[in-house]
Amino acid sequence: PRPVNPSWSRLLLLPALLISLVGFVESVSVAQSLALKRQERIRPNRELVGLGAANLASAVSGGCPVTGGFARSVVNFAAGARTPLAGVISA
Repeated sequence: PRPVNPSWSRLLLLPALLISLVGFVESVSVAQSLALKRQERIRPNRELVGLGAANLASAVSGGCPVTGGFARSVVNFAAGARTPLAGVISA
């Protein structure tokens, strides 16, 4: 394979950071809205660490980037799911 041109990687850095920021904000927004319905609090730092770990595992295993999803979270909330295992099963 041909080596990657360093100028392309620099051009992609800002869009990659913005996409990551949008994914994080979406995940925290969904978590916050569902936590308010249960009178719970979330810790955004834990969300960031969780997303980072999931994306690192995804990168190492050849998977796709990971973010929180509104649809699956709402379905799990409506079904009464209380643990992260529900997200694993529905995925």
